[in-house]
Amino acid sequence: MAQDDLKIGEQLSKDLKEAVESMDFSKFSETVSDTVNLTLRETKERMERRTQEFGRNRGPAPEQRRNTGVYGTAAQADPWTEHLRPRDEIRPVNQSKQRQLPPKVKSVVKTRPQGRAAGILCTIFGGMGLFGCVLTTMFVIMGVAITQPDFAVGASMIGLFVVLTVAFALLMGVGIHYNRKNSRLSLYARYMRGKEFITFKELAGRTGKTEDFLAKDIKKMLECGMFPGSRMDEEQTCLMFTDEAYKQYQEARQAYAIRQEEEKRLALIQEEEEKALSDSAELKAMIERGDEFLKKIREANDGIPGVEISRKIDNLETIIRQIFKAIRENPDEIDEMDKFMEYYLPTTVKLLETYRRFDQVASPGENILSAKQEIEKTLDTIERAFLSLLDDLYQNSAFDAEADAAVLKTMLEQEGLVKH
Repeated sequence: MAQDDLKIGEQLSKDLKEAVESMDFSKFSETVSDTVNLTLRETKERMERRTQEFGRNRGPAPEQRRNTGVYGTAAQADPWTEHLRPRDEIRPVNQSKQRQLPPKVKSVVKTRPQGRAAGILCTIFGGMGLFGCVLTTMFVIMGVAITQPDFAVGASMIGLFVVLTVAFALLMGVGIHYNRKNSRLSLYARYMRGKEFITFKELAGRTGKTEDFLAKDIKKMLECGMFPGSRMDEEQTCLMFTDEAYKQYQEARQAYAIRQEEEKRLALIQEEEEKALSDSAELKAMIERGDEFLKKIREANDGIPGVEISRKIDNLETIIRQIFKAIRENPDEIDEMDKFMEYYLPTTVKLLETYRRFDQVASPGENILSAKQEIEKTLDTIERAFLSLLDDLYQNSAFDAEADAAVLKTMLEQEGLVKH
């Protein structure tokens, strides 16, 4: 066979060379045609021989199999005509080996376009009307300019077509609005498909629109019923399509609210503790400073022999001690002690120390005696002021006590335990 192919190749080369030299390709064409026919005939003979050999090895010939019936028994079935069997008679080869198609993702989000047909019709008729009115208006203007009819008639005609032009433009605008809105709805739904919820941040990254635009646009769509069954969160950050997603959102929101309240409560407790520690430190420092002032007042009193002035100093010392006691019992009133600690008390100590120095002068003059009398009068004023401050410190406690007494009295009267 290889030698025959070699001879055919040499013959084709020889005929091609002669055809090129003589510029006559008719003989070369005959050679090519004969070669092709010979090759086809040999190929057909080889296929027939292989078919006969295959039939002897497989069993009866195809004619014999067809004589036994259309399909014969299961053992006699022709594998080459198996695909011709009726669908209900074909046995599946192997169900487990068949290619399993991936399940289709069910669309969770529901959409309801609004004004789709109206949008298309408004766009078409509005555009046609607008185009026609614009052309007509141009022709009318040209006609008026050429023929120059009555001005009122021409103006009325132009005005009419201008109004119609505006009306058709508005109609087309309404149609375009509806079409764009439904197009955005389809765009959003494409990225929402198969999800139970979607954040506007994710949707913005996919659609190329801003989160604020999506929040406003989808909110309007929800109000129009274009997303039936969907809900937006209160913060306007995501859209939920199922009741389960909305339920989880509500539970998460409630948990977040509880956590926020707990954090506020803990922060308030911490603030109160810090304030109490600060107030405690401030109160402790104030008490220590007050003890120093009281010690100086006692030393001044010991150095003044006069009975009347000593009595006034004793009363003043007692009132000051009661003021510090009231502050210990009501530390919230510590802000009321600023002037007392920074001005009144230091001035009182200074006056007493001055009085003691004047009192130690053996032969006091008129100025010293006058100054001592003025200090004694001032001590009476200071005593009244300190008594007023002491009363103010107990004011809130007095109000609370009066309120508690009034409530208790009312309850006892309502229960009939006391008479009016």
